[in-house]
Amino acid sequence: MAIGVAGTLLASTAVSAQGLNVHADEPTKAGASVAGMTLDSKELVALGKSTAASKSDPGPNREAFNGAIGDDEVVDFGAGYEIPLDDFLSFGEAGAIHSESTAADSKNGKAVTGIVGADGGLTLDGKDNEFGTANVDLLSLVDATGKSDVTDGLIDQADLNFGLGGAWVEAVDGEFQDPDGVGGIGQYRVGDAKLNLHSPAIEDAGDGVSDAAGQMEDEVADRVNDALGLGKALPGMKVDTTVTSDIQDDVLDAILREPIKTDDGLATIDLGKGSVEVDLARLGGNDDGVTDRPVGINNQDPNSELIDDETYPLIASSIHDAIEKVIDVAVDTAIESLRSANVNVDITALDGTTAGWDMDLTGKVSNYDCKPSGATGAVSCTTIDTVMNSMETVLGPIHDKLADPAGLLYKAFTTIKTDMMTAPIRAAVDPFLKLLADNLVSLQINHQEKTECETADGKKVVSGMDVSALSLGVAGGKSRMGFGNAGVRTDPCGKSADAAKPGPVEPHSGTSMFDPRNLFPGL
Repeated sequence: MAIGVAGTLLASTAVSAQGLNVHADEPTKAGASVAGMTLDSKELVALGKSTAASKSDPGPNREAFNGAIGDDEVVDFGAGYEIPLDDFLSFGEAGAIHSESTAADSKNGKAVTGIVGADGGLTLDGKDNEFGTANVDLLSLVDATGKSDVTDGLIDQADLNFGLGGAWVEAVDGEFQDPDGVGGIGQYRVGDAKLNLHSPAIEDAGDGVSDAAGQMEDEVADRVNDALGLGKALPGMKVDTTVTSDIQDDVLDAILREPIKTDDGLATIDLGKGSVEVDLARLGGNDDGVTDRPVGINNQDPNSELIDDETYPLIASSIHDAIEKVIDVAVDTAIESLRSANVNVDITALDGTTAGWDMDLTGKVSNYDCKPSGATGAVSCTTIDTVMNSMETVLGPIHDKLADPAGLLYKAFTTIKTDMMTAPIRAAVDPFLKLLADNLVSLQINHQEKTECETADGKKVVSGMDVSALSLGVAGGKSRMGFGNAGVRTDPCGKSADAAKPGPVEPHSGTSMFDPRNLFPGL
C-alpha cells in the first residue's frame, strides 16, 4: 500500500517543492515523492522526490527510490510529537518505484509516483511487490502522544505493514484530470495493508487451549472408565484399564505450529508467536460490501479513514472470529485425535486366569488374549470373552458423544475460550484499536488537498491538487506523514503571487485552502 502525505498548513508533501528556490513568476509547479513530510514550510523528510517548475526547470525530472533513511531525520507531526524516523519507519524490499514531475507551462503540469511501464513512462499498474514494502511502528506514535498507559503490558508491538504504491495528478489546459472516474481528481494506488499486533495475552491464550486439551484427556479417560463398568461386569476379578491419548499434543500442534486464518481471511492469529494480523486493505476497501463505502481499496472517496467508528467494529469482530476459529480447530483436532486413542484392559481372575486386550473408542478390539488357570480357568475365559465381545455396544454411544462437535469437547474448549482467550485478548486489543478509531492516529486512504483561485469573471477554479495514497497523522498535529505522493499547482487565474493566506484548518479536514507560498517556500 502507499501512504500519502499532506499537512494542514500545506498540501501534500510531494508538491511542497522545498529547496527549489523557485520564483513567484513560475506559474506551474509539480512535485512527487515516494515518502515525505513537511512542517511549517520546513521539509523534514523527502525520499525519492522529484520537482519541476515551468520556467526554470520544466522537466520531466525523475528520481528513483532506494529505501535509505537518514540517521538524523526526525518525524515531527506538530504539537510536540517528534519521533526519530528510523524508530518510526523501515523499508523492506525497495522495489522499482520512482517519482517524476513535469511543469510545461501555466496550465499544464504532471506529477507521478509509480513504477516504470513497458513504454518507459511511470504507471500505477503492476504487481504489489514491484512497488516495494514498508513498515510503520504505530506504538512509537502512541508513545509520542503520551498514551502508552493504554498499551503498556497489553500490546507490546503494533505495526502497519504495507506495500508501497503511488499517486498521479495532471493538469491539462488548466483542468485537473480524473483518469479513473473514482475517488475525486487524480488517481492513487494502494496495495496490501496489514495491522499486526503482538500481546502477551495472545501467547497466554495458547496455554489456555493447552489446559483445555489436557482436561479433555482426563475427561475422556473418566468417561471411558465409567462407561466400561468392567468391575461390575466381572465380579471377583481385578480389572485395570488405561486410556492413552494424544489429544493434548495433537491440539497444541494444530494451534501453535502455524497461524490460523478466519474463514473469510480477514484475520490471522498466531498463538505460538502471540500475534494477530488484520487485513486492513480488505476492510478499508469494503471488499465484502458490509459498510457504506465504495467497494475496492483503490476506489475510495477522498480522505477515507482506514480505522474509524465504521471499520473499528469490523476489526474487533475479525479478531474475535480468529479466536473462534482457534476453538474450531482445537475441537476438530481433538475429535480427530479420538480415533487414535487407545484403551488397554488388563484382567486377573481369582483362579489365576489372566486376560487383556486393546481397543479404540469405538470398541474395536485388538490383541485379545485369555490364559486360563486352574479348574475354573475355562469358565473364567468364557465370561471374559462375553464381556470383551460387548465392547462395541458399550463404547459406541460414548464415542458418539465425545465426537459430537457441539458436545462435551466443544463445551470444554468454549469455557477456556471465554475465560482465557476472548476476555484477555479483547481487553488488550480493544483499547488500542479504540485509540486509532478516535483518530489518535489517522490513517487515510486517498488523502487529497486542493487549492482554488478566482478568475477575473468571479468563477472559482481548481488551481492545485495533491493526492496521497495514504496519509498518516497523529493526534491533530499540524502535519502528516506519507508515501506515494503527487501534486501539481497551476495558475489559471494569473494570480499565483497574490493568493490569499488560508485560515485555520482542521487536522483531518478533507478539503482546505492553502497559500502557495506555504507550498513553495521562496516564492
